[in-house]
Amino acid sequence: MKKKRKCGFIILMALISCWSIAGCGKVHGDDTTIEKEQLLNWTDAEEIRWENGKTGEREALRKVASIEKKDTESQNDTECRVEACRWTGKDTIYLVSYSHEMEQYTFRNEIFLNQEGEKSLLYETEEAFWVNELECNEKLAFWVEYVSLGDEVQYQIKCMDFEKRNVMCIATYPASEVEEICLSVSKNYVTWYESKINGGSSLRIYDINANQILQEQDKAVKKYAPYERVDIVDNGITYLEQRENRVFLIRYDLLTKEETKICLGEEADDKRITGCFSTKDWLGWFTDYSGTYYFSGTQDDKILRLTGDTKHNVFSFCLSDCLYINSMNTLYRYDFETKEMETYVLPGIGLQFHRTEKNQIYIEVNEGDEMALYEL
Repeated sequence: MKKKRKCGFIILMALISCWSIAGCGKVHGDDTTIEKEQLLNWTDAEEIRWENGKTGEREALRKVASIEKKDTESQNDTECRVEACRWTGKDTIYLVSYSHEMEQYTFRNEIFLNQEGEKSLLYETEEAFWVNELECNEKLAFWVEYVSLGDEVQYQIKCMDFEKRNVMCIATYPASEVEEICLSVSKNYVTWYESKINGGSSLRIYDINANQILQEQDKAVKKYAPYERVDIVDNGITYLEQRENRVFLIRYDLLTKEETKICLGEEADDKRITGCFSTKDWLGWFTDYSGTYYFSGTQDDKILRLTGDTKHNVFSFCLSDCLYINSMNTLYRYDFETKEMETYVLPGIGLQFHRTEKNQIYIEVNEGDEMALYEL
């Protein structure tokens, strides 16, 4: 979710640095590292073309939730918007913002929980002039508030328990020193980049159960785009590191503390790299937003390259057992086992992909009169 009237699509812009948090600490265990130190030869990649796709049946996409915008109509000079909608795998939470016409910021924000058709207000604030980044697992919701404190604007990462309804601030950042924050949430962890406005990025891994920062990766983290997330997939996160004039792609397992690392090239070559991702089976990176993706197997040296027509307008993508690519109102699904590509026409504008705590993948779709979620 991006700032109002600045819906900059596709993983762009996250902000962060000077931080404060109660009870935070560092854990630096004896990490086991599995390294493929040799430079990968990208020219050896087996090529896959998007144009080979066949048309998939829309029934394969199951609508799991929807919020009708008529339930949040604007009144007088007040504009009311559904800013985000998330699925726990069972229930739905969504964020509603209120602003005066022609004004950039909000004067009230509300978070609702919908359980089996029964709507209840979880949280509301008139102190934050903007609420960004609503994410959740089965028990907790996380979001970022923008709060004006005299001459200073502060980003506050907040958390709420669905049952207890208590709100906790887990971290704060001065907006004058850091970029905006994009969250990723799993059952046990919350992750984000802490990016200084004047340069330099770090990783933050928050342990939900321990209520503390588990690990800080500070010195060599390479972040290529704003609004970039540290996605948690198969209990692991993926990031880029620059050291000894080389660029490495790293998958870090949050449970085992293992690292899987591959070298993508010399520092001079890193301009080709735009972002990275991984699962337990694949390490991946992409070199442009029109759809050139590379995959390196974690159990072998096999490399795949997915390319397509440069007219593709990629908004978001998601990697699991299959690769999903959202090109606004078209969804592409590539199956690594069958090597088949399927194409689905979405009933609206596709936004971001999300995962539930149990790794159910869904996509947020703006259908005009409602915001809908479709499970893949």
